[in-house]
Amino acid sequence: MSGPESNAGEAKAGAEARPGRARFLRHFLPEILPIVLLITAAGWLIAEGLAREELLSLTARRMERLELALAAVNEATLSAVDQLWAAQGLPTLAAAVAQPSATNLTALAEGFNAVASTGHCTDQLRWIDRNGQERVAINKRGSRMVSVPPQELQNKADRPYVREGLRLLPGQLYVSALDLNQEHGQPERPYRPTFRLALPLFDPGGQRQGLVVLNSSGRCLLRTWLLEIQNDTRHLMLVNREGIRLGRAEQLQNWAFLLPGARADQQSISLAHTDPAAWAAMASAPKGSASLQDGDWIWKSIDTQQVIRDHVLMLSRGHAGGRHLSGGSSSLGFDRLAVIHLSAAERAAIVGQHRREVLLPTSLLLGLSVLNGLRLTRFRLRLMSVNRQLAARAEEARSNAEAKSAFLANMSHEIRTPLHVVLGLAHLLAQDTLTAGQRKLVSQIQASGQLLRSLTNDILDFTKIDAGQLQLEDGIFTLDAVLDRLATILAVAAANKPIDLRITPPAYPLGRLRGDATRLEQVLVNLTTNAAKFTEQGHISLLTTVLELQPRRVEIRFEVRDSGIGIPQELQEAIFRPYVQEDDSIARLYGGSGLGLAISHRLVELMGGQLAVESTPGQGSCFQFTVSFERLPTALAAPARSPLRVLVVDDDPASGDALLLHCRALGWQASAVADGPAALALLHRDDPQQPPPQLVLLDRAAGAEEIRQACGEPPPRILLIVRAGQSLALDASGLPAGVDGVLDQPITATALAAAMAEDRPTAATETGAAPTAATKTAAARKPLEGLHLLVVDDNRLNRHLAERIFSNEGASVSQAEGGQQTLDWLAAHPGSADLVLMDLQMPGLGGCAATRQIRAQESLAHLPVVALSAGATTGQRQAAMEAGMDAFLTKPFDVAEAIALIRRLCGHPGSSVDSCPLP
Repeated sequence: MSGPESNAGEAKAGAEARPGRARFLRHFLPEILPIVLLITAAGWLIAEGLAREELLSLTARRMERLELALAAVNEATLSAVDQLWAAQGLPTLAAAVAQPSATNLTALAEGFNAVASTGHCTDQLRWIDRNGQERVAINKRGSRMVSVPPQELQNKADRPYVREGLRLLPGQLYVSALDLNQEHGQPERPYRPTFRLALPLFDPGGQRQGLVVLNSSGRCLLRTWLLEIQNDTRHLMLVNREGIRLGRAEQLQNWAFLLPGARADQQSISLAHTDPAAWAAMASAPKGSASLQDGDWIWKSIDTQQVIRDHVLMLSRGHAGGRHLSGGSSSLGFDRLAVIHLSAAERAAIVGQHRREVLLPTSLLLGLSVLNGLRLTRFRLRLMSVNRQLAARAEEARSNAEAKSAFLANMSHEIRTPLHVVLGLAHLLAQDTLTAGQRKLVSQIQASGQLLRSLTNDILDFTKIDAGQLQLEDGIFTLDAVLDRLATILAVAAANKPIDLRITPPAYPLGRLRGDATRLEQVLVNLTTNAAKFTEQGHISLLTTVLELQPRRVEIRFEVRDSGIGIPQELQEAIFRPYVQEDDSIARLYGGSGLGLAISHRLVELMGGQLAVESTPGQGSCFQFTVSFERLPTALAAPARSPLRVLVVDDDPASGDALLLHCRALGWQASAVADGPAALALLHRDDPQQPPPQLVLLDRAAGAEEIRQACGEPPPRILLIVRAGQSLALDASGLPAGVDGVLDQPITATALAAAMAEDRPTAATETGAAPTAATKTAAARKPLEGLHLLVVDDNRLNRHLAERIFSNEGASVSQAEGGQQTLDWLAAHPGSADLVLMDLQMPGLGGCAATRQIRAQESLAHLPVVALSAGATTGQRQAAMEAGMDAFLTKPFDVAEAIALIRRLCGHPGSSVDSCPLP
């Protein structure tokens, strides 16, 4: 490649890389900068914390040494007080005072020598008389105490400590300031800084007899101080009230500040001279601390006089005379301050050391953070790219889901429309005069249609579950009604199979319940029809057990047991996922979409339960769940006639127990035996307490005639219980001898009551009375009589079917084929319509738009409008309610529910919300 072309390519690559680098930096810097700042701040805080901790520790150690040094100085000072106290109490002193003879004075000198020798800081111990003349004096020479010859004794009357001491009252102690010792009126050389303690002497008559004076070496005390502070006079200081650092004075042997006329602020060992800011702070407060440019200072006052006073008070309490002593009139020259100094250089060195110690790990953390930040930023950019792709795919999936939902809803609408016609025509056909066989065929058509409707509902329900839009309804129902509808559907599903079907009701009457009966029935239908699909022979049982019965609530366990093919353990969890069956061969053999159990599992969860399965391959399965319902008050039933006596003959104990529960639910008196011979043995017993039965239920026809004869007159009604679908064959071939009728499994209480009603006389005919006119009128009156309905649908067959159904129930029906025609009809016939049944999807003016215009007219604002549509989505229901409709009926609708709803909305007498829950 030529040079210009190469440069152009590099420039293009650089231009493409720059936006990428800029994007990288936009994400990298906000990520890493806070971390860098945080680590830096943390490192700085750690270093400062460690330095502060070390500084505090150093200060604490120095404070401890300072306190120990002060304690040592105090101990030496108090030792001098003890010596003075001991000297004052010497008997030889009292003798010398009373008779100052040479002998007594010599004895006193020996006593003073013995006392003075006990203190290492004592320089002199003297008795000075009231004229200021030294009478006895013991001085330290080298390391020994020696008596001063009489010719060398001096008159100290001009010395301040003598003048002040001679003015002391009994019990008072004098403590002098630190100054230079003088001999013969001149400072002694070399300089000897000294402080003096003096106690006044009085004879028994109270006459003043002079002083006992003890000179204590200031240098000795300061050497004690230096020893305890380890000569660290830079950081630990004993400062007098003029700011002189006394420990440093001892080190330098600089006592010039004690000379007359000396100025402390001009001394090199004075804080006032070397550290005026620190000294100003100390002079302003007796105790405190200050951080200054040259370092940190901590100080506190030392009240040596108070220490001595307290000690003297203790000594006086132990004295025989019990005298109370008070402090003297002066104070020590070093009783000002004890000072701790932490220099700025020390502080900086400690802080710098810890910062250096923290620098290396902080640098490593910063480096690792930057590297991790680079990796994290690259990962985040890749993640953002993946998220964008996922978001695009999620949007595509959402669009596909919406398209799928719309497709399924449309297909459901298209399926429901002809199904509505089929079920409607079957309903009309069932109202004609039919033979028993024809009526069974119509019943099977209706049950199969209901099953198809359930499958259509499954598809819609799954789309709702998939979209999170499925909600339970809250209506009033009876469990008997649910079990009756279930029995019809199960009989169709298991027809002509060698399977015993059993429905065992609860052992307690439950009355009216509140909940979603439709969804409960949907779950039970799914479980029982699945059992019928996968069971070729044996049994299918539904057991309903009341676990907890309260006045306002009941907890029921439902169990569906079968003897089918069973489910392997490893697939028992997977079957509750959509589209899952045991394997492909099962799907090919038995069919099905694999949605039923997934929908049932979710519905049970919505009802507050959990669907579980126990199964063994080749032996069968048991699906069970527990749900709770609210119990409602039940009106008292009308007094019944004498209970019907029933005999159950069944060799299957489970079937016999189920039949007994059904009979007792009807209020009948029932007993059971295992077979025909046992029944005959029971009937042949002549027991007046147990009259013959009025109804006999047999599981096989053999022995029916013998049982009838054994019962005597009047003969009982004998019903043969057969497997589902076998009654048609018996109707065609004729009933066995002795059998009055046939009942298909599964048996319910409603089926038993209906079978007896076909042959049992009414109360009027039973007593021989003729039916009254009121009875005939009540029997002839139809549920919708007197109501005028307007049916609106663009499909002519749907309109005709609705007219036939509701006309047969006593209503007058008019038709309109669209929304605009509805408005025109209502305008032309004001006040004629009691209720409008409105289709939603119509060409031109749709059902929702027409309802809004109806609600806009004041005269029609309260006219009941019920949506009647093959659409069953939540959105369609919500749109209908928002348009102002009062209720929603889904095609194909249940005629009894539709009638109850119409009666309720029209305020028809005898209507009840119980028979039709609002959607």
